Amino acid sequence: MGGKNNSWQALTEQAGHGRLRLEPGTVELLAKQVGDTIARVRAVRAKISMVDALARFSGADSGEALAAKNSDRAVELRTILDLNLTILHDMADAFFAAGKAYAGAEDISGASLRKIRPFAMPTEPGSFHNNPPAAGSSRPPTYPAPTDATQIQTSGLPRTHLPPGLAALTGKNRATVRAETPEYYPYSWFYNLGKDINPQLVADAAAIWTWMSGELKDEYDKLGNNFVAAEAKWEGAGKNMAITASRAYSTGTLNLTRAMSSIGANLYYTSGWLAQTKPLMPTSAEPPPAPYAGTMLASPAEDPRIPHITALHEWYVPGVGDSDLAVPVLPIPVSPINTGPPGPPGPGLRTGPGPVTRPASATDDARQRWNARQEDWQEQQTRQIAEQRAQAAQEQARRAAQERAQAAQEQARRAAQERARAAQERQQAAQQREQAAQQQEQQAAQQQEQAAQQAQQAAQQAGQQAAGAAQQAAQQAAHEAAQRTAQQAAQRTASSLASGLGAGPGKAAGPGPGAKSPSAPNPLDKASKLFPRASVAGTPGAIGRAGAAPMAAAPGSPGAAGTAGRGAGQEDKDYKKSAFLESTDYLDEAMGDPQLVAKPVLDQ
Repeated sequence: MGGKNNSWQALTEQAGHGRLRLEPGTVELLAKQVGDTIARVRAVRAKISMVDALARFSGADSGEALAAKNSDRAVELRTILDLNLTILHDMADAFFAAGKAYAGAEDISGASLRKIRPFAMPTEPGSFHNNPPAAGSSRPPTYPAPTDATQIQTSGLPRTHLPPGLAALTGKNRATVRAETPEYYPYSWFYNLGKDINPQLVADAAAIWTWMSGELKDEYDKLGNNFVAAEAKWEGAGKNMAITASRAYSTGTLNLTRAMSSIGANLYYTSGWLAQTKPLMPTSAEPPPAPYAGTMLASPAEDPRIPHITALHEWYVPGVGDSDLAVPVLPIPVSPINTGPPGPPGPGLRTGPGPVTRPASATDDARQRWNARQEDWQEQQTRQIAEQRAQAAQEQARRAAQERAQAAQEQARRAAQERARAAQERQQAAQQREQAAQQQEQQAAQQQEQAAQQAQQAAQQAGQQAAGAAQQAAQQAAHEAAQRTAQQAAQRTASSLASGLGAGPGKAAGPGPGAKSPSAPNPLDKASKLFPRASVAGTPGAIGRAGAAPMAAAPGSPGAAGTAGRGAGQEDKDYKKSAFLESTDYLDEAMGDPQLVAKPVLDQ
């Protein structure tokens, strides 16, 4: 398809010779739509990897083969889209050449054509009309149970739910996948078959195929509408060739999107009978205990495989056959005037595997030549698909190796992080222990310092208390000594006063007993000057006790006469103090505070 003899390259040559022209306005619209279509095709092509390696549909070989057949269709689609991109690029070149020929014929500047060339040749995938469906968004269908055995034996239950379009395909395609005969397999085979069934994955693949078909059809339809609008604007001898090529391309893309949609519908149908089969399979590889269980010698009543065999005949066996036949063949985009492999003989124009025009009356020799060329083309396609599958396998192996390497690197990185984290934790623990030891040492030092300060303060307080007590004791002792000194002085003074009072009246009592001499000085006046508080006026009782009584005695009293006789010239006798004179009861009150002539030493 990418050779030099395809229809769009031929149209480019026609335009180069001035035999095909198209006005610039139409060229701009067509070129822009071709660019949008290229971007959409690239975007869809990038999503084929979602369905080009489907997991086995069941644990049986038939389930693996059916999944591989649908995966091969995805690989074929990638090749078909690559060919489609080549055609679109050739198509854009033909439009530019036709516009240039029109500008040259009409003497119009080609500036308007040059400015749209970037839009016609995008190199990156474009956007989608709708986002890809999420996993699980499409649930497998639910089918009713069979009503009787006849329904199973005649056509098979799943076929009654096969969409009409797929039912028509079952009569055209050749069977390539056959279901196993369940009677010849042991009990564990039924368990493994059901264990690997995942209807949701098949339903997800069906949704992806349907979505890809819709995304391509959206842009293909827009391009086809522009083709129809441009048919009346083509000019030159190559006009009919351009219209034919445009219509052939539109027909081929329509067939492609329909086939893609059929693949999605068939996968959705497959997910339905798989969902019915899975719960009817055993949940353990070991059969229940029974005589001869799982052998061909067991009777129907003893064989535990019987219900599972029945379920496979109801759902799995007919489902595999119908799904295999209903897988459509994806049409390859072709041009009606290329030199590629021709299509089968028949009237008119065909857009099949190799569209050529052949009369209905072709000879058997021509038919044989066509068959040979068709086989060569099929073999070439088979080799190409095999190469692509090998490349896909290599790419998958490379990705797996890369993922394993990345996983190993990630594991090593995590291990290094764990070791670093462990080392950091050990370091932090050591630092914490060191800090704790330092804190303990600081606390012990602080406690010792506090204890020393407390002991020092206690010693200072004890010394202060001892000094204060000693000072108080010294002051008290000095005070007591001063009191004793004052008392002694007072006693001596009192004794002197008492002695003086006793001698004075005797000397002055010359005229008669008890008579007082008026000219003699009073000793009490002298004593009052020395001891002001012990004055005569202040202590009348004391005067009476000390000397007034003898002087006041009545003449002729015995005591008085004796005393007075001493003053009459008799010899002095020893004076005997009265007992009350020895008492110190009222001495302090009489004497008052002593007058100090010097400060005590303890006061300094």
